Amino acid sequence: MNTDVVELKTINEVGLPLDPETFSRVILDFLGRKENLSYKSHDNFIINLEDISQFNHILNSKISYQKNIILEHFSINFGYSDGTFREINGSEALSKFLETRSIDTTSINLNWKIIIKFDHSPTIETQEIDLLFISSIEKKINDEDFSYIELSINHTNQSWALDILSAFKDKINEIAIKPSILKEKYNKITDNLFFATIVPMFFIVLGLGLTIPVAQNETQRLRQDLVQYNLKQNYKDDLSKVVGLLNITTLERSELKELGTKNKEIEKIIEKNLKNVALHLTLIVLLFIIPFVVRKYIKYSINYFNHKSFILVNNYSQRKLQKYKDDKSKITYIGFTVFVTSITFSILASVIFKVLDALVF
Repeated sequence: MNTDVVELKTINEVGLPLDPETFSRVILDFLGRKENLSYKSHDNFIINLEDISQFNHILNSKISYQKNIILEHFSINFGYSDGTFREINGSEALSKFLETRSIDTTSINLNWKIIIKFDHSPTIETQEIDLLFISSIEKKINDEDFSYIELSINHTNQSWALDILSAFKDKINEIAIKPSILKEKYNKITDNLFFATIVPMFFIVLGLGLTIPVAQNETQRLRQDLVQYNLKQNYKDDLSKVVGLLNITTLERSELKELGTKNKEIEKIIEKNLKNVALHLTLIVLLFIIPFVVRKYIKYSINYFNHKSFILVNNYSQRKLQKYKDDKSKITYIGFTVFVTSITFSILASVIFKVLDALVF
């Protein structure tokens, strides 16, 4: 059988006769016939250097019982808000790590490469674990957060990978900040297509249903005020009074306006009526706005009660975390709550009062 010889020409030369098929099989066995196991969490989190060290310790404890660990490489890549990245290698470098710049850390990527021979495998194989933390620390206190944790395990042994996944998920749950009950309920409601459709439609129909009666009632009220004005006038006889009433009640609004320019009292009555119409329409517009105001307030409350993600690797990030906690003023939140509640109920009360007033009239 023809064979090709692979030679390594170094100080100590090694020659290994391999045919192409055997050589390909050796390389493939080394790289491993990999599968991928992944996990992603959108929970916020707080992670520090000690937590990073613990992740490395967890992995070491999981592979310590393996007799055939050929190589293990651990690297950490820090991403900063100015677009720079810093990579260190090994647990010793992590223990000596010091970041002196006053800058936000927006990401941490932990990577392990392991060359291992499992007990029931005839060859050595490579495994790779990648753990990524993304933080939106640069956002303000009431902005929506966008943070996540992503774990990816490229492996050749599923039971081993599941064991690593379970151990890492337990640690991730320790540093994760679970969303508030308010946020969970809000997301559940807003994800409901029926609710998202029926509420806006309700306010649209309500607003349109109030607009037409308001216009009709105000026109009728204007006629009534003009009739009252006409009855108070001193006419020479009843015929003149009847003619005046017919004139008032049959003129169009544009003709009444022209009449008002000749009679200051009628002009005042028309102006007062126009103000009432404008007030009614303003209240109806505000009624349309209420759902958006309430939704904005709920999102504000959710962000207030939630906690943003922080990556604590220097004194600057520690100070920023403390400032973030201090900025969550209860007085400001309570004041805003009272303001929004007062405005909302005032609008609703005004609209209800105007509707009842129109119905009674």
